[in-house]
Amino acid sequence: MEMKKWLDKQDGFTMIEMIITIGVMAVLASAVIVSFSIISSGNASKSTARFLNRLDAVQVEDMTKAGVTYLYLYKDSDGVKTFMCNDGTEEGLTNRADLMTQVSAGNGTITDIAGSGVDFTLPDGTNSADDADLVVKIAFEKGSGAFACSKKIEDTTGTVFYDKISFKGRQTTDYSVKMLQNTGKHMKG
Repeated sequence: MEMKKWLDKQDGFTMIEMIITIGVMAVLASAVIVSFSIISSGNASKSTARFLNRLDAVQVEDMTKAGVTYLYLYKDSDGVKTFMCNDGTEEGLTNRADLMTQVSAGNGTITDIAGSGVDFTLPDGTNSADDADLVVKIAFEKGSGAFACSKKIEDTTGTVFYDKISFKGRQTTDYSVKMLQNTGKHMKG
């Protein structure tokens, strides 16, 4: 008899229970999306701080050690990186292939700036998302600490000076580093 009552009972979701369930799922989904946005934004923000630290290190090394130390900013499949090296020449490396050879040989210091979800952009609009070969080459003057160069690696004339590099994660705010050529000062901007 009791088995018959159990089978006859019509259990199911009411419309109100279904609406409440969908509402809870929507709140949870929006919380996940907001959390992802905050994490991506934090990665781009931290990348500017890491890049500023590398600029400080190169500036000190250029002013205190023999030769010219260059900082190369590039992106590979793992993310945005810098490579700091003194290859014994005044002009430094002049193309990405030479840079990758030096990186593979361990002839400098590699620093991870940001993960693969962050790209960097130059003032002329060139960015690491669209140009897989983009490398920025930076150095400082020995005596004054002013910027000697901030240009694309293949620019051998050195007529262009990039005074700003922006870092941006997916769907987040731009975080920039400003560089003042004549003084060597660099800051978040």
